[in-house]
Amino acid sequence: MKISFLLALGLITLAGCSMFESRPQPGPPPVKPPTAYVKPEIEVVSALERDVWRPKNAVWKKFMLAVSRTQFYIDRLDESKGELQVRYSGDPQSYVDCGRVSNTVKLPEGDKTFDFAAASPYQQYQIMRKGKMFQVERRMGLTASVRMVFSDVEAEKTRVAAASTYNLTRDQSVVGGGNSKPLLLNDTISFNTGESGTFPNAATKCQPNGKLEAELLSLLK
Repeated sequence: MKISFLLALGLITLAGCSMFESRPQPGPPPVKPPTAYVKPEIEVVSALERDVWRPKNAVWKKFMLAVSRTQFYIDRLDESKGELQVRYSGDPQSYVDCGRVSNTVKLPEGDKTFDFAAASPYQQYQIMRKGKMFQVERRMGLTASVRMVFSDVEAEKTRVAAASTYNLTRDQSVVGGGNSKPLLLNDTISFNTGESGTFPNAATKCQPNGKLEAELLSLLK
């Protein structure tokens, strides 16, 4: 029980405990704590849209051809309504911003610092708690669904809007501290375009960076 408590405490802190959150301070810079978390710096991006000077039917056909050559795939569609759903599954770092994590451990050979994007798909690092070293293996995965709507604005003008739902999963395995059995933690959060989500038991905030919707709309060029 004691080991599990220490492990959980270490994970919560490293994931971004608010007491270590970076904030502007007047005067000399503060001493950097062993574990620091910086929230996403970009503003939350709302739904995106693009106008194309072509009839809706032509824009639809062009998009369907273009998207078939990408990493995305069509989940479902209704051409009569001008609606379709595009799905992405994979590395979250390209499309989601979760801030950054920085952790420093003191080793006999000197200090070692781990600094990485919190949306990184895979990361190994170490944390030190009460003189005990723990090894952390961390994985992040993203599944996103993008709803796209094609609308007639004029006879020769089509408007395409894109808005997404993001499902972000974080898996963590921690070993060490004299305990050979790993502690396994799994968390999932969901949020939409224009929103953000925070993992439970931690202050790790994640939000879209707008690149997913923009990348799909760029296929209309």
